[in-house]
Amino acid sequence: MSNNPKFYNAALAGALGGASSGYLTNPDPASYTSQVTASAAFAQALDTALPPNVDAECEWPILFAICINYWQGRFPVSADVASYAEEVAAITALFTQALTVTDISQCGE
Repeated sequence: MSNNPKFYNAALAGALGGASSGYLTNPDPASYTSQVTASAAFAQALDTALPPNVDAECEWPILFAICINYWQGRFPVSADVASYAEEVAAITALFTQALTVTDISQCGE
């Protein structure tokens, strides 16, 4: 169970999208099992590190953008959640600072 489903999905989509950017060539879904498993571990690590937020409607696109850009041309390879501590710390720092210094209170209006 995720801490925040929107943050988990943003991290998962960012890892999958960034890592597979320009590299999708195999039509066999099973060939992507390790990439999906590793991306899910990264998403779990990041979701667990972020504070729960009841209203993530405005914040998740920021997290997605950070994650997809971080993983562009890189490949999450470990299914061990703890192995993403360094990436999670850096992404969490940028995400937290973005929310601190920007005004997203107008989201949806």
